[in-house]
Amino acid sequence: MKYVHNITFSVFVKPEDSLETIKEQLVNLIPLDIEEEKLQLIQSVAEGITNKIIILEITLKKERHTNAFLDSFKEKLSSEQLEQLRTQENRLDDQLYYFIRLDKEKLPELVLTDSGNCVHIKMSIAAFPKKKENALNIVKELFN
Repeated sequence: MKYVHNITFSVFVKPEDSLETIKEQLVNLIPLDIEEEKLQLIQSVAEGITNKIIILEITLKKERHTNAFLDSFKEKLSSEQLEQLRTQENRLDDQLYYFIRLDKEKLPELVLTDSGNCVHIKMSIAAFPKKKENALNIVKELFN
């Protein structure tokens, strides 16, 4: 079953962070060889108030890529974390994007967080018809 159309991972790298370490941690979230699968790690720069912030982003578009990530991700989460993802309806917006934040400081351990110092995971839920209620049911099934 197709649960998501695509998954985008993004992280902000501040000047005090190690760019190479964060790149490695981001790539390690995805259980695929990104070079072999021809996945692009996009690096862009944003101007902060006092300094530049690097933004790293990877998007999974193929169903086999998204399924590989979801299977690996669910295996690494505790039953409490899965329950949290199933029940927090505020993670889903009106465009049916489901958002997860992982604590950047605790990687490679997967710790859900609400803080801004995190890896953002944005999933486009494959709900037909495209209604929030249908998307919530898919999320519950996905993290069951």
